[in-house]
Order: sequence, then C-alpha cells, then structure tokens
Amino acid sequence: MNEKLEKYTARALFLHGEALHDDGGIQGVKKGCVEGIVGNALNATAYYSADGEGFDIIVFSAYGFYYLIKDHCFSDGNKRTAWMFLIDGIQEDNFELDADTDVGAAFCRKVIDNEMTFEDILLWISSRIIPCEELVT
Repeated sequence: MNEKLEKYTARALFLHGEALHDDGGIQGVKKGCVEGIVGNALNATAYYSADGEGFDIIVFSAYGFYYLIKDHCFSDGNKRTAWMFLIDGIQEDNFELDADTDVGAAFCRKVIDNEMTFEDILLWISSRIIPCEELVT
C-alpha cells in the first residue's frame, strides 16, 4: 500500500470511529471499500491535476467526500464520515469551510440526491473556503 493510500485510509476509518462515538450508530465496514475509495480518489485527483502541479489535498478531499457519501462503505455514519473527511482535508491545507451543520447537511443531501456534479461540489467548496486565520476573532 502506498503512503498516501495508507494514510488517508486510516484517516477515513478514524473519522468514521469519531462520527459513531460522537453521535452513535452501528459499527461495520465493507471489506476493502474504504481502501478502494481512497485509491479511486487518489487516481481521480492525479487525472484532475494532470498538469503536474502536484497533489491537491482539497481536490482529493472532495473526491473522497463524493465517493464516501455515494458508496456506503459503512453500516452507519456514511454522510457524517464523508463530511468529516472533506473538512479534515481542507483543514490539512490550512483552510476552513464557512458552513454550519445545517448548511453541510443540505449540501450532503444534494450530493446524495444527484443534484450536484463533481464540478458543482468543487464550486460549492471554493465559494465557502477561507484561510483558517480568518475564523479567529
């Protein structure tokens, strides 16, 4: 397993555990599903960033979010885990999303209901992303 695949698979599984710990739910993970999603997100990011600009954590996190929310690797907590994966990746790049829980839930619902393409997801993120220091008052 390559370093990024291992790192982000472990991160997704950790975030799923946190989601269940915080809000409850049923344990259970489809064997190989999370690894497959992270691998797909890494590949999609490489194709998206084919200009050689390097690894874009925000694009990767958006792909990971999309695949996690659509593919249902977990018995419970798929939306929460996908949302946390997106937020975690954005924060890794020292940004935050200007979106409260209700806005995030509505966004997740639109993605689940196929009301947003991947490009729409990136536009939504870019319209709400702010540097972390701007959140400090």
